[in-house]
Amino acid sequence: MNSMKVQLLAAAAVAGLLGASSAQAAGANYPSVDLQGNGASSIIVVLNKTQNCLGGPNNPIGFGADGSTQTFPAHNYQPVSPTAGNPAYDCAVKSVQPNVQYHYVSTGSGGGKTDWSKFTTSAIASNPFTYGSHIQYAFSDSAINSGNLSDYSSNVPASAGAAIQIPFYVLPIAIAYAPVYGKKNTGSGVQNLSFNVKSTFVVKDGAGNPTGGLRMKKTTYCAIMNGTITNWNDPALKTDNGGQSLMDPADDTTRWNTTGVPIKLVGRNDNSGTTNLFTRHLDALTQCNGGQMDTGAGGNDQLPSGAKSTARYDKQTGALSTGSETAGKFGLVDGSDGIAAVVGQTIATPGSGATTLGGWLGYVGADWVVPATVGSGSPALFSAALQAGTGTSFKTPTTANAQAAFGTTYLPPQSNSNGTYNPSVTANGNRNYPLDWVLPATATTKLANPAAGYPIVGTTNALLYTCYDSTAKRLAVEALAALQFGKLTKDSTGANIPAALVTSTAKGSDGLPIGILPRNGIAPLPGAWKTAIWETFFQKITSGNNPSSLGLWIQDKVPTTQAQIDGNLGNGELLSNPSCTSGQGA
Repeated sequence: MNSMKVQLLAAAAVAGLLGASSAQAAGANYPSVDLQGNGASSIIVVLNKTQNCLGGPNNPIGFGADGSTQTFPAHNYQPVSPTAGNPAYDCAVKSVQPNVQYHYVSTGSGGGKTDWSKFTTSAIASNPFTYGSHIQYAFSDSAINSGNLSDYSSNVPASAGAAIQIPFYVLPIAIAYAPVYGKKNTGSGVQNLSFNVKSTFVVKDGAGNPTGGLRMKKTTYCAIMNGTITNWNDPALKTDNGGQSLMDPADDTTRWNTTGVPIKLVGRNDNSGTTNLFTRHLDALTQCNGGQMDTGAGGNDQLPSGAKSTARYDKQTGALSTGSETAGKFGLVDGSDGIAAVVGQTIATPGSGATTLGGWLGYVGADWVVPATVGSGSPALFSAALQAGTGTSFKTPTTANAQAAFGTTYLPPQSNSNGTYNPSVTANGNRNYPLDWVLPATATTKLANPAAGYPIVGTTNALLYTCYDSTAKRLAVEALAALQFGKLTKDSTGANIPAALVTSTAKGSDGLPIGILPRNGIAPLPGAWKTAIWETFFQKITSGNNPSSLGLWIQDKVPTTQAQIDGNLGNGELLSNPSCTSGQGA
């Protein structure tokens, strides 16, 4: 827990006892609540940072079956030239709504879908937090299906209202590697051996630090994932990287040409939406057809059984715990943090005159690779640059490249080009059917194989209920979306917060983006999607074609005064969906 933030909140509490200032009185102070959820581990870096800015004083993430927790470094929104409307906002010492707590357990997307649709916490094997009997929200990289809706209908009480699935993030999946592939003991000292990426291919962040850039054409990474390219010395990798060997000049040429560095594939053991997006992309490529990763059915939360080895890794240390690594097969570990631990593990120190090798390669959400700020104890993973479309350019998993992939490929259901509701436009489905909001695992076009931008991309989706059993829960759900979509611009005291706290691509003095998502490699949704989601689920809009008539809005507006929250008649107090019963719901 950040002591500075705790001290600040304690001081605010004392000030409240002495009497609120006029600025404080102008704010809308949300009531105390602990909103509880679980699901995808791919986006927990940006989710934790967002929730830490929004609530207070500390919002740790729980990591699945082992019961451990982690709190990521707080985000510091620092414009080069702050203004009253775009102020600096250091989330280590500030909270938009200090009474609101968010807790989230990283079970993997499958666990999130299960607990949301069965109104339980059964997927959380070892919960480090005190949860109730059910969650209030979940996140999943893979879309729900008709089976999940059937579970929802059978298990979720009618008082929770209609099921909601909406895209929340545009997620690029990084092919992650460690820049150091080995260690060499010359007898007079130990020397790191690093991949020798052509200088003009090296990708750097805004501060000039390398973040990766080792190039792979589609034919190459398909062959790696299908198990036909099994060594970093393969000629295809040399060709992709400008005809330059990836061997460190300090390595031994004979050793490199004979033994090389075996590629050790690492994948997810849990039911993972990241795996779903990864396998969906590979299945959509003709270059990948016919190999061990060819499911013929799109994405799946599990890797194909024929692609798995017996290797299982310890998610804390990254070390092999059981089984054996097999060339061309995936060793497995739970969670994105587990992938990061394995790929970025410390390579053993060799004896005199010997060389030890790493060479792990895995897939993980872009907020787990540099320049994302995962934490001081986490390994610095690089990301490969992958062939974009059918052209000659190579892209890394950045916000801009994810946005280019998403582009204007398709629109939300029943929407005009700007995202406003149009009930007659049904080419992309209907707004009142949750499955139509997210591309299914079987999709082989659009995001599965984009024509431009970074090639492995999808959406991470929020799973919500329409009705909540308290105003405090409704407010907390609405606030998370409002901050994400730039609709929350005042804190509990009435002071300005940056509208683009989450999404700003402006550069700070360090040359890096100041918004939470761009700083950590995740992309916000295009404007049309934000409009469609907001007017359908988070505001009561009766104008135009009247999206409120769908009956899916959780709350009619974001409060701007305390009177609206307190419910004093005549002060424009908050309204919940009329289909919801007071005091009942999630």
